[in-house]
Amino acid sequence: MRSAPSSRRTQLGLGKGKPNPTPTRTPTPKPNSNQADPILRPLLCATKGFPLLSIKPDAYWGVDPRDGGRNRLAELWMELRDEVC
Repeated sequence: MRSAPSSRRTQLGLGKGKPNPTPTRTPTPKPNSNQADPILRPLLCATKGFPLLSIKPDAYWGVDPRDGGRNRLAELWMELRDEVC
């Protein structure tokens, strides 16, 4: 003889009866492509007039103080800064 399902099994929809409804997610609104992040924008604009460096040992995305590098990540940030500030 089988015993009644535990409350946890019932919560998971594994017991007898109706399974719990699937929880719904509220979709995250997509930001307007013309708007910068409201927290990031003032931080980025505060660097206006100063060069940015992405200090990391990556020859393309960053720059290593000893080995150099392309610093492409910081270049992209500076391009964005010129557009939004």
